[in-house]
Amino acid sequence: DRAQKMQHRLKAADKDNDGKISKAEADASLPRLAKHFGEIDTNQDGFLTKEEMRAWHQAHGGQRKEQK
Repeated sequence: DRAQKMQHRLKAADKDNDGKISKAEADASLPRLAKHFGEIDTNQDGFLTKEEMRAWHQAHGGQRKEQK
């Protein structure tokens, strides 16, 4: 299922296993997250938490479309 696949991708991208995605980690393997990093990182701490990613996904209708 799609949620499990994304969970696996996030875990693989989290190279330091801190439970968050840094900008460098996003740049290295999650281009869609990297593209929207500043929007998703609502507290501007330089890391994406599961909560921030979930909130952004819900706010954008859960759509997988790339913005052009």
